[in-house]
Amino acid sequence: EQVDKLIEVQERLHQLEHIIYVDPRGMRKYDHHKLHRFIDIQEQGRAAYQEATNVFFTTHIPVYWGDISMVKATLNAIDTLVENGIDYDYAVLISGQDYPLQSHQAICDTLAAGEGRQFMEYFGPDDMDPETRHRLVSTHLWIKNKHWWYPHQGSPTLKRKVVDGILSLFLPKERTLPNGYIGYKGSYWWYLTRDCIEYIHAFNQSDPGQRLLRYLRFSYHSAEYYFQTVLLNSAYRDQIINNEHRFTVWFEESGHPKILGMEDYEAMRASGKLFGRKFDLDRDAEIFDLLDADAGE
Repeated sequence: EQVDKLIEVQERLHQLEHIIYVDPRGMRKYDHHKLHRFIDIQEQGRAAYQEATNVFFTTHIPVYWGDISMVKATLNAIDTLVENGIDYDYAVLISGQDYPLQSHQAICDTLAAGEGRQFMEYFGPDDMDPETRHRLVSTHLWIKNKHWWYPHQGSPTLKRKVVDGILSLFLPKERTLPNGYIGYKGSYWWYLTRDCIEYIHAFNQSDPGQRLLRYLRFSYHSAEYYFQTVLLNSAYRDQIINNEHRFTVWFEESGHPKILGMEDYEAMRASGKLFGRKFDLDRDAEIFDLLDADAGE
């Protein structure tokens, strides 16, 4: 089993400090000091921060790359903000591999200069290439963690032609967004004001919001469409500054971001961006110390 292999190599992987199972049934017949149930990790975290007034835990759900779970996890975090009555001016969505390029005060000053507007990258249907549009309007399914889509792009195998033929009896080649919405896309990361967060929270509870979630359940990388589509089809459309304030270097071949390091330092500082992604402490620890020194941390 996979856990066997992890235990075998853990002595040679210093970063493998814990093996955490979301489903405790995966721990059957195993007794190892690095094995932990996810629920136990959550309880330890809550206990450690029980006296902190500015740390909140949201409802956990398993997240899978490319499907609707990323949207749902973020909506859970938004629910936590709203339902706890947390006081803030801007909510900033970052990943575990983002890192600030500016001081806390500089970040606050940049957001304050927006005068209550939203910061988010977006582009509309006229700027979508065929692949980007295909991810939104075609039907995408996950069967036993395998990604299927209809209609197939590229040169399909005989097996895919047969599957497409069957699916064509039940599915349209192109789906139409609900609520008369126009689809928008952009980076998953954003800076949104409290009133905008509360709007998203209320929208998600509404019938139009649930219809949009059901639609995007069958899209690919729906997290890159959801928030842009919600806000650009609302009264907030004229309050959005098209800027994600992230420094990212993309590999054209893979479409994935580069792991940033010391060789990117000058470009990062010159960019004026608020955050950079992605960073990896094991790849380059020195860059963190240098950025902290610049920010006065």
